Amino acid sequence: MITPPPNRRVDLPLAEHRLCARVARLYYESGLTQEQIGQQLGLSRMKVNRLISLAIKSGVVHIDIVGPDEPHADLLGRLESTFGLQDARIVSDPTPEQGLRTVLAAAAADWLADRLVDGLVIGLGLGRTVALIPEAFSVPRAVSCRFVTLEGVGVSPSAGFAAYDVTSRLAEAAGGRAEIISAPTFVSTPAIRDALIAEPSVSASLDDPERGLRDERCPVVPARDAHGGRPDPAAAGGRRRGRPRPLLRREWRTRLVADR
Repeated sequence: MITPPPNRRVDLPLAEHRLCARVARLYYESGLTQEQIGQQLGLSRMKVNRLISLAIKSGVVHIDIVGPDEPHADLLGRLESTFGLQDARIVSDPTPEQGLRTVLAAAAADWLADRLVDGLVIGLGLGRTVALIPEAFSVPRAVSCRFVTLEGVGVSPSAGFAAYDVTSRLAEAAGGRAEIISAPTFVSTPAIRDALIAEPSVSASLDDPERGLRDERCPVVPARDAHGGRPDPAAAGGRRRGRPRPLLRREWRTRLVADR
């Protein structure tokens, strides 16, 4: 609701105050456009725009924004403005019965449900918090979207099942489709890498024309060095220092790598 602020002096000449108030009522209460107001009052559109700005600045118009009743609304607004975020969520400290991961997963599920639209592709990583999202996720209607794994299967057999379970449960709850890469994230030899790329069930996902997932030009590094640790890609003949590249990692351009 737009009303003059109570007990606040408007420091404008009476004629200008009156004109600002009239323009503001036509614009905010009657819903006329600036052009329509100009035609009705014999003013230019630029003049109308200046009067509306003056009405707000001088206090003729006071705008109250009533947002949702959220405990951290002010902090959320500052967070989004400071870091230029399109959106964010803030959660309260969990109770001992809830646990932090449960609260975070519920907030993530709520955020995802608000933004789910037909044609959207949702990439999913794997972690203990992500694994709890399906418990809190629901949508009011079926959405034609896709949930895809961002990585292949981990070194643990249970990791593959967890990725399938989370992705498929979210897709089922949304009425969408789940897409899983049934191949390990890391392999030990180029031969295994090449065989997996040639496997039709794996190759079909990598050759998806909508995503352009295959990239055989990336550097090749071993999954583990001789001591069981992660090697330096440069020492392994790779072109880039830093973290080793996995065999399958889906970042809209999946990297398929192995030791040379």
